[in-house]
Amino acid sequence: MIRVIDDPYGGKKVALVPAAIPDVAIVHVNRADMLGNAQYLGFSSNAENIARAAKKTIITCEEIISTDDIKKAPNSTTIPQYAVDAVVEVPYCSHPWNMCYAYAYDLPFHMEMMAEIETGDGFKRWIDSWAFGCKDHEEYCEKVGWGRLRKLTQIERKFCKCAS
Repeated sequence: MIRVIDDPYGGKKVALVPAAIPDVAIVHVNRADMLGNAQYLGFSSNAENIARAAKKTIITCEEIISTDDIKKAPNSTTIPQYAVDAVVEVPYCSHPWNMCYAYAYDLPFHMEMMAEIETGDGFKRWIDSWAFGCKDHEEYCEKVGWGRLRKLTQIERKFCKCAS
């Protein structure tokens, strides 16, 4: 519920909005350990605050690494284990968007998707084909094409010299 009060500093009316508390947040990161310590290697889009605000947080990651490796770069841990309820390794989970230092943005795929979902019927066809029509993420990646996904990785690594 939004409340309108007098601003105690300026006297004008201000609207107060309560904090959002999502039931579940699903956040994709570059890497995490099995404890839930999650690391971004690029821009996080404020997801670390969403993870902390949610009642439950699921981390999906490009790769699960050891806690010892997490400890080697502690400043990269943007979401600590105490804010995480589950960790799942899901490579290419951000597709068609990029994952900094992992793979590039698939603009052609995204443009085709945007053209198809301009109408309600088009959205239904797309979601039925690409989301509900795939039994799991592996099948989605096969449908996109592993070669295409590997090419996106090559592009990212070519232009981001510090990518592993």
